[in-house]
Amino acid sequence: MDNPSNTRSSDPGIVSDFSKAVELLSSDGGRDEGIRLLRSNCDKGDTDSMVRLGMALMGGTDDEKKESVELFRRAADNGNASGMRNLAYCYAVGVNVEKDKTKGAELYRKAMEMGSWAAATNLGVMYDYGNGVPQDRDEAFRLYTLAAEHGSTRGMTNLGEFYHYGKGTPVDLDKAEMWYLRSGTPRALHRLALLYLDSPEKLDRAKGMDALKRSADGGYGRAMVRYGDEIGGEEAVRYYTSAASRGNQDAAERLKGLGLPVPESSRRR
Repeated sequence: MDNPSNTRSSDPGIVSDFSKAVELLSSDGGRDEGIRLLRSNCDKGDTDSMVRLGMALMGGTDDEKKESVELFRRAADNGNASGMRNLAYCYAVGVNVEKDKTKGAELYRKAMEMGSWAAATNLGVMYDYGNGVPQDRDEAFRLYTLAAEHGSTRGMTNLGEFYHYGKGTPVDLDKAEMWYLRSGTPRALHRLALLYLDSPEKLDRAKGMDALKRSADGGYGRAMVRYGDEIGGEEAVRYYTSAASRGNQDAAERLKGLGLPVPESSRRR
């Protein structure tokens, strides 16, 4: 979801109050005042404040949860693509509204048409898996390409996967490598590592291990597990433990197999 870090308003007062609110919301005891400032900006018509306030209220009281959806809707109705994308997410996943994947897909399309390339990626995922729309890997490929070419790192990673595994397009490992590298996210680095470690045409263990370690150090659970498997020993246990603490069940199973304790947080997930 989009959680704007600044407002595009040209009003100095709105800009100042938005910045203060962001700082307050990230501090202990500042929530109420931060929300008050954002509400004031919303009353002045600032749609970025509507989106930011909606994000702040999403996990609050029942009334706040309902208000969060209405704030996204209000921002969307006033031309804010982030508001439309967040509203789409609420319906697609069922956050504070009854789940409606079809409506979610419709709203993601509207957000994309309003200029949100992250929404293009979201819509691509829905076509990829047939959620709210008929499954159509060709359309998913088109949307991922559009998103990637406009700077969406998730779109880049997903496009790389399509080239890697031949989904919606013929296999092209050079293009898969290119898009993974352009994305550079922990998930993309994990996929890049798999390309170098597991694809006969691209085998390069040094590059694979480097990408895998960077992904693991970036907090990507699957990479932590694979890196631990590759290196073994006490360092592997450290990576398994870190991944398990994030809820990765493969890591938890590795620890159990070694007769080691599993972090409590992983058991609760």
